[in-house]
Amino acid sequence: MNLSETLITSYNVGSVESVNVTSLDLYSKNLTRQFNIGVNPIYLSSSARLAILSCLFVIGSLGNVFLITSFTIEDHLKKVGNAFIVSAALADLLITSLLIPTSIILLMARIANSDDSMSFCKFEWFLAVFAFMVNVLSLLMIAVENYFRLCAPHEHTTKIWFNKFSITATFLLIWIISGMHSGMEVLFSLGFDHCTRKFTGIVPYQMGILILLIILPIFLTFYTHVRIILDVPRFVGTININRCDVVLARTNFNSFIIFIIFWMPFVIFIYSTTKIIPTSEILYWLGLSKSCFNNIVYCLTNRHFRRGYGKLFQYCFCREILPTSRSSRRRRRKPCQFYPQYKWNYHWYWGDALPKIYNVESRNDLQ
Repeated sequence: MNLSETLITSYNVGSVESVNVTSLDLYSKNLTRQFNIGVNPIYLSSSARLAILSCLFVIGSLGNVFLITSFTIEDHLKKVGNAFIVSAALADLLITSLLIPTSIILLMARIANSDDSMSFCKFEWFLAVFAFMVNVLSLLMIAVENYFRLCAPHEHTTKIWFNKFSITATFLLIWIISGMHSGMEVLFSLGFDHCTRKFTGIVPYQMGILILLIILPIFLTFYTHVRIILDVPRFVGTININRCDVVLARTNFNSFIIFIIFWMPFVIFIYSTTKIIPTSEILYWLGLSKSCFNNIVYCLTNRHFRRGYGKLFQYCFCREILPTSRSSRRRRRKPCQFYPQYKWNYHWYWGDALPKIYNVESRNDLQ
């Protein structure tokens, strides 16, 4: 019996309440089957969806591998605190190399809309929640580490809080917390289930997770970046600030803004309403696509990542040997100078106001 027959039957019986419940029930089941997580951008043919997912897979996987590898070939990026950027990139790589290929396989096997895809759906939802939590916590630690690197009055303070042991322990703790939360949410249905489009979780538990692991870290990340913008000019007269670190902090802030733009619409949707609408699938894939474009943000806004990407591209596609001599690399690039103890203009953080000692060439070198 389809939806129209149900409405007619219920109307003849004369029960308005029965009409609403029955129609909503059928509509819910129909959407759950039609807009399963295995079905990707909706309102598109299978060929179009397959082409889009293939492009996202290639761009995202290759870009994230280039982003992670850049830390091993660029001297200015070889700092212990950048391990949190690698953490976020690894989480993005899980999306592009596991979740998206799974969706491609389901689409090609023509089981995306069937009941057999539920186990694959659970696996994809686990990866999505896990990568989201790793990104939230990693972005917080990136901001905190950048603040200590730029604004700590003594270098000894930074080494105490961000040495190899503490960063490794924090790195593992982020992944353990994210894995435990996503595993419990999927296995025990403690929250919103994107596969069934139902909320069967415990409300106090979800409110605690929302406040402690989502809202609070995001607020602290934004606040820390704002403090970087305001505090660095005050410390120019007391400490030497590496301008490459300033540019990297600005790039990290851009990455945080991209994360908010891509993921927050879906997070707001699942925590603010229980209505079943096709738009949720679009918001879901909008969030996942962040993992494909975040590496492009680093390439466009930071010259050291661009140089690393260029070397890797030449090595992979032109079969050129990566340079290993530190002296040869120094001859081909300008060093990261330190900002002297001069008065700064107001908009230094965005690149328009540099210390007045620098000329136009130095200004362009920051891009």
